[in-house]
Amino acid sequence: MPLLATVALGALMSGAGRWIKAFSGTVLLGLTIALGITLRLPSANLDRLDLVFLIGWVALGGVAAVWVGIAVWGWVRYFRGRPATA
Repeated sequence: MPLLATVALGALMSGAGRWIKAFSGTVLLGLTIALGITLRLPSANLDRLDLVFLIGWVALGGVAAVWVGIAVWGWVRYFRGRPATA
């Protein structure tokens, strides 16, 4: 939970919070639609379902990587030029 809060705070400090939320929502909506279409087809065999799940894992990994990248960028922007307290 602290890592999730740190990533969210860093993403908001970067100033790209609106764009990352829109990107994440688009990816999740696309994955939900793909899974729904796959399950409603008459021949929803396991190979097709496995492919949708594999694509979903890769897409969600990409979303997570973008969130972390933007969070690191936000933290670096925020702390650049500030002396570390010892």
